[in-house]
Amino acid sequence: MALLVAAALFGFLRPAKTLTSQRTTKLAGAERYLALPAVRAGIVRGRRLALVGLLTAGLVGLGGAVVAARPAETTVTQREVANRDVVLCLDISGSMTDTSVETVMAYAAMVEGFEGERVAMSIFNARSVTVFPLTDDYDFLAARLEEMAEFLGVELDPWNEATLLPFLGVLDPNDEASSLIGDGLAMCVELFDHPELERSRSLVFVTDNELNGEPLITLDQAAAMARKAKVKVYAIDPYTHDLPGEARELEAAVLSTGGGFFEAVDAAAVEQVVARITAEQAAPMVLPPLVVVTDHPWFGAVLVALGLVTLGAVLAPGQWLKSQLVHRRARRRGLPGNDGGGYV
Repeated sequence: MALLVAAALFGFLRPAKTLTSQRTTKLAGAERYLALPAVRAGIVRGRRLALVGLLTAGLVGLGGAVVAARPAETTVTQREVANRDVVLCLDISGSMTDTSVETVMAYAAMVEGFEGERVAMSIFNARSVTVFPLTDDYDFLAARLEEMAEFLGVELDPWNEATLLPFLGVLDPNDEASSLIGDGLAMCVELFDHPELERSRSLVFVTDNELNGEPLITLDQAAAMARKAKVKVYAIDPYTHDLPGEARELEAAVLSTGGGFFEAVDAAAVEQVVARITAEQAAPMVLPPLVVVTDHPWFGAVLVALGLVTLGAVLAPGQWLKSQLVHRRARRRGLPGNDGGGYV
């Protein structure tokens, strides 16, 4: 388009060639013909049309150049988020089956009480599986927790792969161990990233602490890892009355991290855990600036459209008027008109 405009400008502004006698032919009465008002008006009209056509072509070319240049607006937004990380850690061993769905719903209620915190989730039995890493996408969190509730609510059938397959990642293939509490807690502690940054780190640990097998890391060792990483562990044990010894061991381990111990998965416990976590008044963390680049091609598009509409508005009446004049002259001379049959 730019080349076409440049060629048109060059042709319009280029000086006319000097005509010599060898290249011209004299026409008798040409001066009288050119002096006729209609002829002069036609010449003026033609020049005006040519000038308007050139200008509109330039307008279209300019608009095309603007669109091709892709003008854009850059917006820089400085973002801050709550300087807290929360990991949801769930024991899904056989002894926890009756409360697993209730626990996930409690986790969902906790997330609704957060604002800006990053949240992660891990499930464990003999092995640990990360459900999702630390994220502050709350729509994603809600969807994944809902999926987990449905997943844990399916009754296991050892002959049905559709119900058994999701659990295979946390099972021991040799069937020699399950509910390895220390290993599960240690893997949840590892989900906290950027240990060099000063952040509030909390871990919500739901388990009955009923160990079955030989863990690689004991509960006390996992609690020591949490203390070193400055992670406060808040444990919820739904079976404290059935397993009092295990409950007291779990309570001592989590209290050593500066966290808390709760005896049931209920609304009161959820509210207390959320209150304890949000009470950690760490300074807001400034995230890297968010740069948003927005294209604005509309100005160039408007110029192109305006040029094309103007060109059509100028040329269409001229063509219509020319056809009417030819038709009228043909009728005056008794020739066939331009009324659908054409000229013969």
